[in-house]
Amino acid sequence: MTHRNNELLLISTHMRYLNVQEFFYSIIFLLLVVGYLVRTHLLFVSRVYSELRTEFEKLLCLEQLGDSLEEIQSFAFDDNKLCGGGLAYGVKSIRSKNKS
Repeated sequence: MTHRNNELLLISTHMRYLNVQEFFYSIIFLLLVVGYLVRTHLLFVSRVYSELRTEFEKLLCLEQLGDSLEEIQSFAFDDNKLCGGGLAYGVKSIRSKNKS
């Protein structure tokens, strides 16, 4: 009877050891899966951030270009007013000189 109880105790201890071992393996597996998912998510966020930053820089360049064009346009119109005519005035006078 004691031999049988010792066997049952040994089997019970062995089963507990296997359950603990399986538990640790499942924790390690879950940590690996979570690590993979976090890494994938970070790569995705990094790519999206990079694309957004590029688009934002393009918008800033376009805004600066628009400002520069406005400055050039205002400068050109101011010069034409000082000369006494618009852009069409200069073109007409050149054409009239070529015809005569």
